[in-house]
Amino acid sequence: MDWQFKVGLGAAFIFGLLPFAVKDMPHWVTWPGLTIGGLFIFWGLIPHHDNFPILPCVLFIGFSAAAAATAAWGYDLYAERASQPNVTLVAECGVFQPNSPANRYVTIIRMTKNGEVNTQGFAGGTTPQQAGILPQNANPFVWPCQLTNYGPVPVFSLTATLKLSLHEMMPADSNGGSRSSPEAKIKSTIPLLISKIDVGPSNAVTLIFMNLTPFTAIVQMPSGLEAEPLNDKRQFIPLSHPNLQGDVPIPFTLPAFEGELK
Repeated sequence: MDWQFKVGLGAAFIFGLLPFAVKDMPHWVTWPGLTIGGLFIFWGLIPHHDNFPILPCVLFIGFSAAAAATAAWGYDLYAERASQPNVTLVAECGVFQPNSPANRYVTIIRMTKNGEVNTQGFAGGTTPQQAGILPQNANPFVWPCQLTNYGPVPVFSLTATLKLSLHEMMPADSNGGSRSSPEAKIKSTIPLLISKIDVGPSNAVTLIFMNLTPFTAIVQMPSGLEAEPLNDKRQFIPLSHPNLQGDVPIPFTLPAFEGELK
């Protein structure tokens, strides 16, 4: 039994048992090892193998192992993508669709006494009037955005960060009109956390945005959300917009609030 056969047998034994010792061992580790072991064994079994120069044979085995690693990496990548469910999240903003109050998430943009931006909200069918934030007769402008899951499985623990900028109203012309200042007076973010979106339009989640500051608020929807599809790992899911081409985030404007707060 020559050294080539012994080396090949040892490599094949080690890399053959490695997947059983280490859970989820990637193929790009085991396949090259098995390739090295198989080629060394084959080298040792060839008649008159001592006549083969060592360096070219070792280089050939090394290149073969690299090719096996590349093929295994491609296989793992393809298998990972094929196993992921094709979840499609669609955002439709500006139109309020009736749905269950439990599927509503309200974000209220306010200014604290210290001049800081507060974007806390609440989930469910509670209104700002019921929460004691606004008087009962107040009727602020609201902007809804509906998120619908058209994929095959529910998604859980959805998170994203929306960009927020507050602009001061500036006189536009002598006619008494007004416009927002081009530069943002305050820049902030709105954290978004949704526990679950089930499949189908009837289970869509409605995001409701309300601006209670004396500034014009511009909110930009994200290009996607981090989420966990059912029986899958956490991943980035693009957010598509039917009224735009591609995954372009949607910006929308909330006018300044001119009423009285509690």
